[in-house]
Amino acid sequence: MAEVRRSGFVVVVGRTNVGKSGLVNVLAGARASIVSRHANTTRRSVRVLSRHEDAELVLVDTPGFVEAHDELTRRLRRWVDEEWTGADRALLVVDAERGVGARERELLAQLKPSDVVAVSRIDRVRKSRVLEVLAQLAATPVSAYHTVSARTGEGIDELRADLLAHLPEGPALFEPEVLVDLPRAQWVAEVVREELLHHLRDEVPQSVACAVEDWRDDGIEVVIYVERSSQRAIVIGERGRVVADVRRRAQRRLRAFPPLTLRVKVASSWRRSARMLDELGL
Repeated sequence: MAEVRRSGFVVVVGRTNVGKSGLVNVLAGARASIVSRHANTTRRSVRVLSRHEDAELVLVDTPGFVEAHDELTRRLRRWVDEEWTGADRALLVVDAERGVGARERELLAQLKPSDVVAVSRIDRVRKSRVLEVLAQLAATPVSAYHTVSARTGEGIDELRADLLAHLPEGPALFEPEVLVDLPRAQWVAEVVREELLHHLRDEVPQSVACAVEDWRDDGIEVVIYVERSSQRAIVIGERGRVVADVRRRAQRRLRAFPPLTLRVKVASSWRRSARMLDELGL
């Protein structure tokens, strides 16, 4: 690759569950940020590197923009604000199915003329719906509007080219081998949580957190926290089948790491505990 001459941060914002993480992964060409069908899957800011010729684009995947109602969501809102303030440019993602609601209007009011809007998941709706959403957005003066689908790839090349073309001049910000700017213990915990989310019903995912409790050359111990004993039984599954399948799937993705051991603990109301959130690195 040519010497990096342009580099910068693009913060990706939007309400929860509009496809931000999936879009980041497609733009970067790698499975870097965790994705699930559940709301509030992203719980920390994740910097994902996308390199093309002489440009290094740092995509900052952020938690969904939600109303703060406990200590965890207050922290999520604060992280979004901090990442937005420090970024060179913002990319607002709007779900074509949902359109523009109160959350979108709040975010649109904060955009600068140099920022970008992407209408996502256009493969799920008719073209007339996409045009309707674009009309709802037209009053906000931004650099560009894009219509995209992370599933089909439609509009992705155009969006990526736009983001790369407007990067400020500057050297590489990360070492060439870095794909995700996340401590390895947090990355392992996030992979385990993503695999677990694919098994869970809607009432459980918000109560689940994962953390690496012990890391040795011969093994990594990951603790899965839930808030109630009934949730612990669901996560473990009949005869331990759920947690065993999660471990197998996570280990397959983490082949370069020591063997995983998963344990499930009850930590009542961990989302409201500042001490517990600090321990989890949230």
